[in-house]
Amino acid sequence: MLSKNITAACLTIALVLAVMAVFVVSPAPCRAEAMTMSPFKIILNAQGQWDDIQAIIGMNLGACTVVTDFDVQLYFDGKLITDANAVWYCAIDDNLFVYFDRQTIQDSPVVADLAGGVVQAEVKGWFTAENWDGTDSITRSIDAYDDVEILKPGRK
Repeated sequence: MLSKNITAACLTIALVLAVMAVFVVSPAPCRAEAMTMSPFKIILNAQGQWDDIQAIIGMNLGACTVVTDFDVQLYFDGKLITDANAVWYCAIDDNLFVYFDRQTIQDSPVVADLAGGVVQAEVKGWFTAENWDGTDSITRSIDAYDDVEILKPGRK
């Protein structure tokens, strides 16, 4: 009887360990990263001194890290708007800054059609970063979301 109990306990432990191994070895599901769009309100006929709209994504890549390559796009409500024109990492704030040309966004007919409400902005793509002496690099995907409001004065 004791032998059967020990066998059952060993089988239970083996099953639990097998299930745990599947979760540990399986790749983690992709998760969306939080970001802040700046400005969070896009006014289509705005005239100003600023050239870019920024997506600010919190992440820690380490000190002295430089972005060396990227392929990142901006989507509003699932519609492609534009490609990023720059990606920069700030180790002081642990933020990745993705820059998009303001005029391209303001001139987009897709953006004009979305004016008058809040849309979901998605920044999606990848970037490669290296440490200060180029001996270590990382390529990381980006999938981050925030809400932005698109306004065109005179349109409701």
